[in-house]
Formats: sequence, structure tokens, C-alpha cells
Amino acid sequence: MNLRMVSPKSWGVVVLGVLALVIRLDERHIVSINDATQCTYVNYAGIGLGAIALLVGVVAAWEAATGLIAYHGVAKRVPTFAVIGIGATLGLFGLLKGFAIVMSPCSGIG
Repeated sequence: MNLRMVSPKSWGVVVLGVLALVIRLDERHIVSINDATQCTYVNYAGIGLGAIALLVGVVAAWEAATGLIAYHGVAKRVPTFAVIGIGATLGLFGLLKGFAIVMSPCSGIG
């Protein structure tokens, strides 16, 4: 598998997915009333970059599947779809992390 054959848009999906996991622009509120603690958390950077990574991943996959990018066979499509899959998975994980569905800093509070 030659990774030099992968489209630049596919590598962009990976970069956006990694940025969705690394960059934080978050908001956390902790409220305690009568020994009852409520915590809410939102990471806006994870939500935005994760959503953009998924959107660019869908566009890149559509271009590769429909032949808009001049591929000469399956040997060039397989690495592209593999890189898109990795980037989209990272973007989805960043999106879920942004909504505090996974790895929430509020999980031990309340």
C-alpha cells in the first residue's frame, strides 16, 4: 500500500480529526446545592473540528467512489478509503468528546 497515492483531501480529514482531539475550547459548569452536584461540559473546538472532519471525509469518500479523482484501479482507492476511515473515526471521537459523551471531565462528579 503506497500512501503517496492518497488524495490530499483524505490527509486533511486525518489532520482535522487529530485537531478535534487535541484543541480545546471548552466550557464547564459545576453547581452544588445541598450536597447534590451537577456538572455540564462542552468542548466547542471538538464539536466544530469533528463535524468538519466528518463532512470533508464524506466529500473525499464520495469523490473517490464516484471517480471524480482520477484513480486507475482499486490499488489507489483502498489506501484513500483507509486514510479517510482513520480520519473520520478520529473526527467522530472528537465530536463525541466535545459533547461529553466519551471522556467527559464530569464523569466523576455528581
